[in-house]
Amino acid sequence: MLDQTIVTGLGNIYVDEALFKSHIHPERIASSISYEECHKLQKAVVEVLSRAVEKGGTSIRSYLNSLGEIGMFQLELAVYDQTGEPCVVCLSPIVKTKVGGRGTHFCPTCQVISD
Repeated sequence: MLDQTIVTGLGNIYVDEALFKSHIHPERIASSISYEECHKLQKAVVEVLSRAVEKGGTSIRSYLNSLGEIGMFQLELAVYDQTGEPCVVCLSPIVKTKVGGRGTHFCPTCQVISD
C-alpha cells in the first residue's frame, strides 16, 4: 500500500488508519484479501485521505502546510501512534509492530489475521 506509483499520499499514518477502518490486519498477505475486503479497503483509503485533507493534514512532528498552519487530523487517529492506548471500538490496547521494516499500529482484536 505504500507504493506511491499506485496511490500517492498513502504513508504509514494513512495506511494504518485505512487498514483499521476496514478491519484488515497489517500482516495479511495481499493475495488473501477478498474482493469484498479490497472494496472495503479502497473505500476506507478514500475516507481517510478525504478526512485528512479536510483537517489540513496530520501534524505529528513539525509538519506545516504552505500557509504555516499545522494539520489537525492527528486528533482523529484511531491507531497510528496510539501504542498501548485503548482501541476506540473494543478498548483492547493498540499494538505496534514492524511490517516490511516499517512501524505499524493496529488493534489485535478488531484486526485479526484471517485468510
